[in-house]
Amino acid sequence: MKSKLAQRYVDDGMAVTSKPQLLLSLYERLLADVGRAIEALESGEIETSHDNLVHAQDIVHELNLALDTDSWDTGRDLRAIYDHVTALLVEANTTKRAEPVRVCVSLLEPLHDAWRQAVAITQSERAGAVSSGSDVAVEAAG
Repeated sequence: MKSKLAQRYVDDGMAVTSKPQLLLSLYERLLADVGRAIEALESGEIETSHDNLVHAQDIVHELNLALDTDSWDTGRDLRAIYDHVTALLVEANTTKRAEPVRVCVSLLEPLHDAWRQAVAITQSERAGAVSSGSDVAVEAAG
């Protein structure tokens, strides 16, 4: 169990994390959870596999809640993937088989990579815009 100080550190860190970075952090933790679940299932560590699968389900649930399908048509497709991943995680937890979790990894890794690239492009564009804006300000001041 985490100490109150450790939990406060995590909470404070999340409060100042940008939404794109938070999304990447969720995907990274999700992939870590499913990786640990596979290892635990293969080694017969039922309680550890259960804990990691349930936490992975919680993350997918949060990702699903954050999805705005009204503003983004492709969001419906992503919601279908999240729903499928959730079903696979539940199947793995009830059958104690690693194969459904491996399917989750094959679905989640490309999504993580795509989001990571999108965030990098967005950050690069913002950095360029800030740099251009400060050049204009310097020229206007000079």
